[in-house]
Amino acid sequence: MPKNNYYSNGKLLLTSEYLVLDGAKALSLPTKYGQYLNVETNSSDSVHWKSIDYNGNIWFEKQFSLNELKMPKHVQHDNISKRLFE
Repeated sequence: MPKNNYYSNGKLLLTSEYLVLDGAKALSLPTKYGQYLNVETNSSDSVHWKSIDYNGNIWFEKQFSLNELKMPKHVQHDNISKRLFE
């Protein structure tokens, strides 16, 4: 199955990210660490999300159905899942 891998450099942003998105000027510094996102297609009607920390330990893992993805506000979620949908 197709697989896509993405990487984003880490940065220390000295101003609010949301203000920057609205056009404010910002000062940021590069950091040593970054983030990886690996996306794989599957044959199910769901998304399997797995978050791994810098030591390789899974700190969050959950399966989301397509119905949850279409109407996330109508489904009861834990705090981490709610943040993913924001």
